[in-house]
Order: sequence, then C-alpha cells, then structure tokens
Amino acid sequence: MKVTVCFGRTRVVVPCGDGNMKVFSLIQQAVTRYKKAIAKVRVRARAASGERSSRSRERAPGINMALPGKGEEGRG
Repeated sequence: MKVTVCFGRTRVVVPCGDGNMKVFSLIQQAVTRYKKAIAKVRVRARAASGERSSRSRERAPGINMALPGKGEEGRG
C-alpha cells in the first residue's frame, strides 16, 4: 500500500506496507522524502540560474494526505 502526501504542489509517495504503519512514522518518512525532493529541485534551480547558495528560509507548506481510492469524487 502507498500513500501520497502533498506539501503544497509537491507530492511524495510513501510506501506503508500492509497499512499497519503508524501515522507518526508515515509523516516522518513523508517529511524526509519531501526534504530530499526539495533539495534536488533547489540544486537544479541554482545551477540553471547561476545562483550561489542562499540562506533565506521559506515557510513550509501544510500537509495534505490523500488515501488511495479516495479522490475528489469520494468527498461529500
């Protein structure tokens, strides 16, 4: 089973085995994967723009979890 976790427009997929993973563990893995994904994007953006390192911190977007099979049509 996999869960898609959305951080703003960035989505990460977290495998959670047979579904018995605790939510806290799922969040920790999602945050770790998000940080890795953002780091890759920032390195590419800096290389493309020729920018050196910047120390400005951005505010982290909220977390939105989507369970498989529970799309927009399932809400009501």
